[in-house]
Amino acid sequence: MDKMRNTDQVLADLKKLINTKGYIYALCMILFEDFHIIPEKLQEIDYRSRLSTKEASLLLSFLVQNKIDFSTPESPQELIALKQKTYKLMDELHESFMIPFIENLQESIKNEHKIEDFRKEQKEFFGKGDMLTEPIFYSGTGVYDFQYLEFLERKYKYDKEWLLKNKKFDIERSKNIPFRIKSILQEKSQKVHLYNLKEKMPQIIDDMKRKNPDENWEKHIKEIVPMMELHQYVELFFDNQTDEKKLSLDEIREEGWKSFYKGLMELFIIRKTDFKTDYDIDSFLENFSIIPKKDFNSQFQGIGNFSWFNAKPIIQLDEERYFIPISFSVFEAVYESPFYWMWLEDKNYRDTLSKNRGETGEEIAYEFLSQVFGQDKTFKSVKITTRKGRDDTDIDIFCILGSKALCVQVKSKKLTELSRTGDDEQLQKDFNGAVQDAYKQGLVSRQKILDRSARFFDKDGKEIHLSEEIDEIYIMGITTENYPSLTHQSHVMLDKKDDEPFPIFSTIFDLDLMVHYLKDPYDFLYYIKQRTSLMDYFKADEEIVFLGYHLDQKLWKIPRVDMFAIDNDFGQLIDRNYYPL
Repeated sequence: MDKMRNTDQVLADLKKLINTKGYIYALCMILFEDFHIIPEKLQEIDYRSRLSTKEASLLLSFLVQNKIDFSTPESPQELIALKQKTYKLMDELHESFMIPFIENLQESIKNEHKIEDFRKEQKEFFGKGDMLTEPIFYSGTGVYDFQYLEFLERKYKYDKEWLLKNKKFDIERSKNIPFRIKSILQEKSQKVHLYNLKEKMPQIIDDMKRKNPDENWEKHIKEIVPMMELHQYVELFFDNQTDEKKLSLDEIREEGWKSFYKGLMELFIIRKTDFKTDYDIDSFLENFSIIPKKDFNSQFQGIGNFSWFNAKPIIQLDEERYFIPISFSVFEAVYESPFYWMWLEDKNYRDTLSKNRGETGEEIAYEFLSQVFGQDKTFKSVKITTRKGRDDTDIDIFCILGSKALCVQVKSKKLTELSRTGDDEQLQKDFNGAVQDAYKQGLVSRQKILDRSARFFDKDGKEIHLSEEIDEIYIMGITTENYPSLTHQSHVMLDKKDDEPFPIFSTIFDLDLMVHYLKDPYDFLYYIKQRTSLMDYFKADEEIVFLGYHLDQKLWKIPRVDMFAIDNDFGQLIDRNYYPL
């Protein structure tokens, strides 16, 4: 086995590849095939064989550091080779993150000793920056594109005046534009007929081998796969040709390839004229588009660095044409970027911005949870006081169901750039702000409730009288931001004593899904109970995977199994049902 190369070495090769003649067309094929997915077939998708949005954004962040070269590849074979090399390097990049794991494992084996404190040693091993960069970068998106726009107005409802005055950002108009962009690109995509080759190719090759066992398969596959890939785009080859043209065979071929490359780019192009005047497309493009040029985005050197492409994912080609590599990134930027505009461009507004984030976070969480528990059993901004008046605390959202209760703390903490690069100190700081502090507050609230000496007051100062004694309290944390690998981090990095209960931490987007599928308060609280009580038993990368498994199989321990890892395919069950709905 070849020695693994480190991440920087692989990234250097990716940069060289991206600057290769004709690469833009190979990248367009990758983007189209990996992100053009039919909703009704979501459960069939092999995401492991496709680039994620973060991987694609990495490539595009390097691409915009120079003016894009639109010269075509030397040959069709070279075009396919560029595609194949991209996947090979991206696989190698993923493998490079195994190096710190292997090194840490070897060190542990060398210094083998009896484990005295499992949680402490788990955090020492898995909770360091070099071990968290991989789950952060390769975690799923955690959000459906339309969710970003559903939450947009609720998130910035108190900032509308600033956004309109300083950035000409009208929330209602801005919500419509990403949907319009997506519609334009979907209509163009009808010219391509994908065969889902990533999912079907292994079976196709196996069938061909079985029917023709004596052929030279390695050579045959190398010839047939590029033909199948290009055949998906057959309509693009004839856009420039008419019956009136009297061309030689060579001229027809040349015209066909020109047509193909032009048509391939056109699949990702929008024009200002595609939008009615009431969209105010000029202001939108000013806020969310960039012009690639030499040394632009130079601060982006690798995973975790800030990239202008993520903030402004629309690439301007000329006065009229704009290149949209990933429509999902437009939805994401519309939701995320306004916060940074306000924070970075107006220091005097920061206190107001922070106050607004806290209020809207509580409001959104209350809106969801009151749908489950009812407004008479769901309370916002609850104050907990005792006769002594010491260590009084508060609960952002307090839900009651008979003798059971749910204490919810809402945070608006983001995962900062330094954390994404694997900086240990910043990772711990971000984690404390998003998870650990909320957990400590939840523990204090839980104990005061169990002590039965506390009094509860709602946001209006009215006392809450419990109909019966609470004997079980679950702790939940919600963040209004999309916090990559939150589920993983909240397990491996959490400081807790053995006799303290596990909390459950999720994003507001995951809460949206929980409320949709667990409308009955008993079902909802049962899910929370199983998740928290079996935190060390079931393992999964994302909350949607736990939820999908629970809906399909129930979160019950499996006989004679000490620990169970849930396959990500269970999350795709929700993809298949929820997204088309």
